[in-house]
Amino acid sequence: MSPVHLFPCPACSHPVPLELRQAGQSLACPECQQSFDAPKLRELRQLPVVGNTVAPQSSAVRKKIRSGMLAIGLGLVLLFGSSGFALYRHAAAKLPRLTPDQVIELQNQDIEQASINQLYGWWDEVYPERHKVEWQETEVKSQIAQGERLILISYGLFGIAAVGGCLALTALVWRTAGTRL
Repeated sequence: MSPVHLFPCPACSHPVPLELRQAGQSLACPECQQSFDAPKLRELRQLPVVGNTVAPQSSAVRKKIRSGMLAIGLGLVLLFGSSGFALYRHAAAKLPRLTPDQVIELQNQDIEQASINQLYGWWDEVYPERHKVEWQETEVKSQIAQGERLILISYGLFGIAAVGGCLALTALVWRTAGTRL
């Protein structure tokens, strides 16, 4: 923003608003269309000030920036919000909802359906190390770990969507309130 000074047109005496950046330039009077040289900067600063102005190009640029911010913000909300939601739903499906009794039941089913060779193989794997048999338990644990990782990634996507929402909200507030950047 620069101060606007009133300079009387040399031909018709109509007051012509001039900004500091127009000092020394050749201009045309908006009233009589006669061209004249604007006073030098030192002389221009001695003229009466009528207010501040913003160049018309900069207000158009601001409008484009606000529109761009709004579009980018809404795009972030839609893209990352929907991605986060979809990933969260997928992760929730990965998390098994098994009680300890259900895990034992699944292990017992595996034992009942196993051949004698599989049972000997499991015994050989388990007995020397004296570990508890974890047939289904390892698969359940890996599904839980994968589901938890996916949920954390979905939280990150929700965070990016929230940033986009803030950007869009800021652009809307600036647009409706007419606030300058």
